[in-house]
Amino acid sequence: MYFPASTYRIQLNSSYTFNDVKHIIPYLHKLGISTIYGAPITTATKGSTHGYDVINPHMLNPEIGTEQQLKEIAVQLQEYGMSWLQDIVPNHMAYAMDNERLADVFERGPQSPYYHYFDIDWNHFDPKYKGKVMVPFIGKDLDEAIDSNEIKLVYKSDGFFIEYYNNLYPAAIDTYGFIFSIEDDESLNELGEDIYAQMNVELSEWNSYKKTWLQQLTSYTATIQKAVEKINEDKGLLRKLLSRQYYILTWYKVTEQEINFRRFFTVNSLICLRMENEQVFDDYHQFIYRLYKNNLIQGLRIDHIDGLYNPQQYVQRLRKLFGEDVYVIAEKILEYNENIAHDWDLQGTSGYEFLSFTNQLLSSKKGGEKLLQFYKQLVPNTPDYEKIVFQKKHRFLFDQMGGELENLLHLAADLKIFEGNEYNAEALKKALGVLMASFPVYRIYPDCYPLNEVAVPIAEKAFDKAAKHIDDAQRELQLLKDIFFADGTKPEDANRLLFLMRLMQFTGPLAAKGVEDTTFYVYDPLISHNEVGDAPAQLGISIQDFHNKMISRRQNNPYSLNGTSTHDTKRGEDGRMRINVLSEMADEWIQEVNNWRQINAPFIKIINNKPAPSVNDEYFIYQSLIGSFPEDLQVTDSYIERSLAFIQKALREAKVETTYTEPNTAYEEACKNFITSILDSKHDFLQRFTPFLQKVIKPATIYSLEQVLIKITAPGIPDVYQGCELWDLSYVDPDNRRPVNYQCRMEALDNIMQKEKESAEAVLSFIQQHKQEGREKLFVTYKALNFRNAHNELFLEGEYIPVTSNENVVAYARKHNNKWVLVAFPVNIKNITENNGNLLGEQAWNANSLQLPEGAPTNWKNIFTNEGIKGDNQLLLKDVFAKFPVALLEGALL
Repeated sequence: MYFPASTYRIQLNSSYTFNDVKHIIPYLHKLGISTIYGAPITTATKGSTHGYDVINPHMLNPEIGTEQQLKEIAVQLQEYGMSWLQDIVPNHMAYAMDNERLADVFERGPQSPYYHYFDIDWNHFDPKYKGKVMVPFIGKDLDEAIDSNEIKLVYKSDGFFIEYYNNLYPAAIDTYGFIFSIEDDESLNELGEDIYAQMNVELSEWNSYKKTWLQQLTSYTATIQKAVEKINEDKGLLRKLLSRQYYILTWYKVTEQEINFRRFFTVNSLICLRMENEQVFDDYHQFIYRLYKNNLIQGLRIDHIDGLYNPQQYVQRLRKLFGEDVYVIAEKILEYNENIAHDWDLQGTSGYEFLSFTNQLLSSKKGGEKLLQFYKQLVPNTPDYEKIVFQKKHRFLFDQMGGELENLLHLAADLKIFEGNEYNAEALKKALGVLMASFPVYRIYPDCYPLNEVAVPIAEKAFDKAAKHIDDAQRELQLLKDIFFADGTKPEDANRLLFLMRLMQFTGPLAAKGVEDTTFYVYDPLISHNEVGDAPAQLGISIQDFHNKMISRRQNNPYSLNGTSTHDTKRGEDGRMRINVLSEMADEWIQEVNNWRQINAPFIKIINNKPAPSVNDEYFIYQSLIGSFPEDLQVTDSYIERSLAFIQKALREAKVETTYTEPNTAYEEACKNFITSILDSKHDFLQRFTPFLQKVIKPATIYSLEQVLIKITAPGIPDVYQGCELWDLSYVDPDNRRPVNYQCRMEALDNIMQKEKESAEAVLSFIQQHKQEGREKLFVTYKALNFRNAHNELFLEGEYIPVTSNENVVAYARKHNNKWVLVAFPVNIKNITENNGNLLGEQAWNANSLQLPEGAPTNWKNIFTNEGIKGDNQLLLKDVFAKFPVALLEGALL
C-alpha cells in the first residue's frame, strides 16, 4: 500500500491554482514533503475559497485549472518521487442552481434521476412541504416578498425561472402549460405537450432535447412575454404558479424550527446527499476514481465522515471501488479517550487528536489549575466546562436545529417504534433533546443489534448524563434507552435501528456547533485548548500520559496524519504555543491582566447596563492578542483589520451578546473600538503589553520547534498546513486561508541550505539571527522531514519507546530492526531558564542525563547540529542540548 512520508495541505481556489502549485513542487521536495494534500478540486460555486461547496463532482473546478495541468503536476510529482492526497466531500453539495443535479430536481421533480440524490424529505409531515423542498434564501415571509414585488416570473433563452433579486430558480417543466394557458394559444399549448413526453430521460439527453425545444419557443416570444407580464401583475396567478413548483421559497430563519432537507451543520447553502444510496455513491465518485486510475491522485481524505448515514458501509464501497492499495483517511473528531472504529477499512484520521495530545503536553498542568481558579474569580458563576457544553448544545438544538429535532420525533412516530407504550409527546421531545445534548462524543455507528462493545459504554454515559438533567420525562428517556439497547430479536427492532442510524447523523453537527463553534468562544481559562480535537476540560497532561497516548497511537492508529494546523483550527499553531506559555507564567500573567484591566477601563462602554466588552470577552481579547501579535511587535493597519474581523466572528459564534442572525452592532462596535483604542501607540497598554509578550515569545518559540519535532517523529504521518513551515499566528478562518508568500519561503530555505554547506555552526548562527522571521522553525522542519524521508520505515513501523530523563525533559526513541532514533526536548521552560538563564549546555543541565533504553546504540549523531555524542547507558543533557534546544539523534550500532 502507498503511504505518504509527509503531507502538505494546500487550499486551492481561483487565487491559488494548479499553475501556482507547479511552481512550489521543487521547493516542497527540498523541504522534505512527500505528498501534496489538496483541498477539494471538483467544480465548486463560483469564487469558492475552500471547495467544499461542490456543484459538479464530475469535473475539475475550472477556476483551479484543467485536467491537462493536473496531469502535468502528476508527472512533475513522479519525477520527484512525490504523490497527491485528495480531499473529497461525500456528505454534501452546494444548495445552488449552479448545481445542475439540484436544478434538475427543481425543474423535473419526480421525473429527475436526481430526485432521491439529495437528503430531502418529500413526504414531510407539514402539508405545505409535501412534494416540495424548502428554498430558505429569501429575507422575509414569502407572501411579503410577493407583495413587495421581490419575486417574479422571468423568461430567458434557457427557460422560465422564478427570480428573487439575483437568484434564478428553474420553474417546473410541468408548470409551463399553466404559463402558456394565460394567453390561450393553441399551437403554444401543443408545443408544451411535446416536452412533457420527454421528461423521463438522463440529464444530458434532457438538456439536449430541452435546448432544441426552447429554440422553437422563440417564435412565440411576444405571446410568452405577455403571459409572463400578466402573471407578475396578478399576485393570485403568481401565487398559483409558485404553489405548483417542486420547491417553496422560504424565509431563511424558518430553518431554525422547520426544515425538510438535511444540511451540513446548520448551513442552509450546503445540502446533504443520500450517500447510502449505491446509485448516488457510484455517480458521485466516478470522476475521482478516474483520476485515481489515471494515477493523477494516490490517496483520499474523506470530509465529515460523521455526516454519513452508514460510514462503515461507505468506506467498504470506497475500498471496493478504489481497491486495497489506496491510502484512505477520514476527517474524524475524536474525544480524548476515543479511538477510530476498528472495523473501518481506513488508514486513519486527519489528525486532530494528535493536535490535542501535543497541545496538552506543552502546557503546564499546575499553571493551568491556577489559571482556571483565576478565571473563576474573574468571571464568577461560570459553570464547569461540561455543564457549559451541555447548556450550549441543548440551547443550540432548540434554537437552531428545532426543525431537525421535530423531524426525528415524526420519524419515530412514522416508524411506530413507540407504539403500544404510554408517553407524552412533549416529554419525549424534551428527553430526546437532553439525550442529544448529553452525547459525550460526536456519534456512535450502529448498523445492527446489539450495539458493539465500543458503542455501549458511550450510550450508557449519555443516558446517565441525560438522566441528571431530566426530572419529569424519565419514562420517555427509558423508551429512548430501549432503542439503543435492543437485542435485535423483536419485530420492531428493525425500525428502531433505522431511527437510531438517522439520529446519529445529527449528534455530530450538534457537537460541532454547540462545542467548537459556541462553547469554545465562551469558556476561556486558556483558549489555546479551545481547539478542534482538543478541549479545555483539562489544561495539561503529564509526560507519562503523553507517552501512553503515543504508545496507543503506535498500536492502534499509526498511519493517521499528525496535524497541528488545518483550515479549521481556531488559531495558528504557534499562537497556541504562546498562549500555552501563560500556564507557565500564571502568576505574572494574572498580575498583568489585572493591570491591563485597570488602564483599559476607560475604553469599556456601558450598553444596556452591561460592560462592553464583558469581562469574559475582554479576557478573551487579551489572550487572542498574545497568540496573534506580530513577531516584530509592530501594530499595522492590516493587523488591526484582521483582529476586528476576528473579534466580530468570535462574538457571533459565542452567541451571548450578538449572533449572525440577530447582530447586536452596538456591542460589536464597542468591542472593536476597545481593541482599536488599546492598540493605539498613544495609549499605555502597549507599553505594558509588549515587554510581557517578549517574555512569552522566547519559550513559545522553543515549544513551536518541539511541536514540529513531535509531529515529524511521533507515531503518525506529519502534516504541514500551507505556510506553517514559518510562524503561524493566524486567527480562525478566513484569516488562516490568506495567500502564502512562497517566494519568501523558497529564499529562506535556499539560504538555510547554503549556510548548511558552509558549516553546522554557520547555519545555527544564521537561523538564530533570523529567529523572528521563523527561520529556526523552517530549519527544524526541513532537517527532520528529510531525515524522516531517508528512514521512513523507521518512523512508519518503528516501536515507540519512552526514554527516562528528569522532570523537565521529554524523550522517546523510535526503533525498527537495527535502526534507532532518539528525540528529546525540554518542558517547563520558564522554570529552567529562571533558574539557569538558558536552555543550552552545562549551565542549564548540570549532570542530568537521558537513560538509554536496553539495546540502544552508544554512539549518536545530532541531526540538527552535526555533533557526535557518546554514552554507555546514558547521554548527558548538556551534550544533547549543547548547541540547540531540541534534539533529533540518529543512533549508530557498531
